[in-house]
Amino acid sequence: MKKEELVQKVLEAVWNLKETAPLIHVIPNQVSASFTADTLRAAGARPLMATDREEIEEITSHADGLNVNMGQPSKEKAETALLALQAATQAGIPIVYDPVGAGASRARLEWNRKILAAGWTGIVKGNTTELSALTTGTIKYSGVDALPDDNLECQTLPGFITAITGMTDLITDSQHKIYLPHKENIEPIVGTGCAAGALCCAYAVVSRSNLIGTITGLALMAYAQEKVRSLPYGSRKTVILDRINEPDRHSLEEWLYQSISLLNPEV
Repeated sequence: MKKEELVQKVLEAVWNLKETAPLIHVIPNQVSASFTADTLRAAGARPLMATDREEIEEITSHADGLNVNMGQPSKEKAETALLALQAATQAGIPIVYDPVGAGASRARLEWNRKILAAGWTGIVKGNTTELSALTTGTIKYSGVDALPDDNLECQTLPGFITAITGMTDLITDSQHKIYLPHKENIEPIVGTGCAAGALCCAYAVVSRSNLIGTITGLALMAYAQEKVRSLPYGSRKTVILDRINEPDRHSLEEWLYQSISLLNPEV
């Protein structure tokens, strides 16, 4: 896939989402649930959040995509997530899994590794610290923040589309490696990582491609964040939602050409 083709697929996904409005079931992180729902709605999707075991399989089986966010985890949440993942697999819908803070405690690491080994396929999106914990089994005790780590390729998960976020995002499968560098060190905004994972799910639905969906979700969030870098912290979330809701096509296309790089462009 050459850059020109990739950029056009991303733009197509962005505008198709507004036309199709898929239903995305999110098992949320309560810290970021509201912003995630607003982000999905701004992009054109319909968010639905359910967490109770009594309805989780029914809700999931009638959704267009599933986003499992393991922020604020517990044994009960892990068990509910496994039920949802099984239902999504049976329904054949896209899955995005976000192992929030996977290396913050031994319990979080064990819950996340058990879920990843449960026999489903899809997209795993996490920052450098989370993916490093999952691939090495090492507790980081760093909360949910990403720590510097240049060895991104060692953090990929075989069998999944792996999206590793940080100063440079890496999206990879067995054939492609797509890099999305962030042009400046932008102060982290609470909830944007969780919301980006939900966007990846929505765009995977409309593009019918986990790879394109992941690239589109991360790229659009990065684009929106760069557009608000000069604003005070409290103003940024509102303007990010506006940029996601009404991106300028020419500006977004130009940004994509400048930002995306492909390691294996001919694959």
